[in-house]
Amino acid sequence: VQQRRLALPRKRCVDREAGMSTLRSNQLRHSRRPLVARGSALASFTGLASVVVPALVFGPWKFDASVLPSGAFQPMAKLPVLAAPPRRVIVGGLLVSLAPFSHAKPSLASSDDSLWRAQVGPASDASPGATTSPSFASLTEAISSAAKDAFPAGRAAVITLGKGMWRERVVVPSGAKLTIEASEPGSATVTWETKQPYESVMVVEQGARLELRGVRIRHASKSVANNYAVFLQAGDLTLVDCDVSSSTGAGISAEGGMLRLIGGIVHDCARQGLTLFGPLMGGEPLIAEVRGTLLRDNGNDPGDFDAIRGPFDGVIARNGVEAIFQDVVVEGSGSYGIAVFEDARIEFRGGALRKNRKGESNTRYGGELVFPPAVAAEGGASR
Repeated sequence: VQQRRLALPRKRCVDREAGMSTLRSNQLRHSRRPLVARGSALASFTGLASVVVPALVFGPWKFDASVLPSGAFQPMAKLPVLAAPPRRVIVGGLLVSLAPFSHAKPSLASSDDSLWRAQVGPASDASPGATTSPSFASLTEAISSAAKDAFPAGRAAVITLGKGMWRERVVVPSGAKLTIEASEPGSATVTWETKQPYESVMVVEQGARLELRGVRIRHASKSVANNYAVFLQAGDLTLVDCDVSSSTGAGISAEGGMLRLIGGIVHDCARQGLTLFGPLMGGEPLIAEVRGTLLRDNGNDPGDFDAIRGPFDGVIARNGVEAIFQDVVVEGSGSYGIAVFEDARIEFRGGALRKNRKGESNTRYGGELVFPPAVAAEGGASR
């Protein structure tokens, strides 16, 4: 299971310790702006173009932050001396240069009349504006109806989930543009407890887009591999103010695609709270943004001993993942707070890594956990 994700680290142009020292000093000289949207669209576009165009034309190159125009967002690429390859440069530039737009991105659950709307549960539980929508007995039925009436025509769907516990496994098919929102934040729980392996509560297939808002997720599945409460398969997934827990596996897992966590909590998972992996079958790496999320008391299970041994890290990233964590707290993990392997890179922009059994972080095989200047000046993440 683990061998499928192993990737040999890229050759470095300089000694790693010397390179990281130079990287940190260069970051202090070329301070980057925070993730919040301060710059104009023109400045963001200029920063993006300054990264993508040279990378496409000239191939591997040593990035020089001094060439960026004043006010542009600087890319999340290696600074001088690390000679970043084109894919890393382009993906990093996209992640940071488009950050302002990700924060201003409107929810699918807008007042647009073109939206296909439905509700699951009694009409009295539906949110305002959804009371005249068709009602279904389960999420699965509602999604199946949207797959016939909305998704083929390119329409987005919004499903309002009524109060209570909903025992079902939900698969969001390729081509879907879907929002599932609780009628009141935290009032609806979707749970799936089974003895069958490889069954998550929520699965987002490649080419699908799901926004989950204010929903509680509970999971248990007897499985060694792919034991996740929420599983993103190279699609596009956003969780806003959700509560996720798995008594047997990891909370949220992504293999390629786009992942955004905004607020919410991932807690008391037997394995990792969050697993970030590159795509299983090739393609572009996973791009993730985690903002204002609490990951607490994950990975304290001893594991299966004969298969996968615990305890586990709070967060693990590997195989070329690019991620930004802002105002994130990782605490009470069974092993390290954050583990970064195989050319994955996490930029930690404030928050805390505390009370994790083996320490704050573990980086190997080209993995990087980077603290921007403002965080580094304060001694890294707070304890």
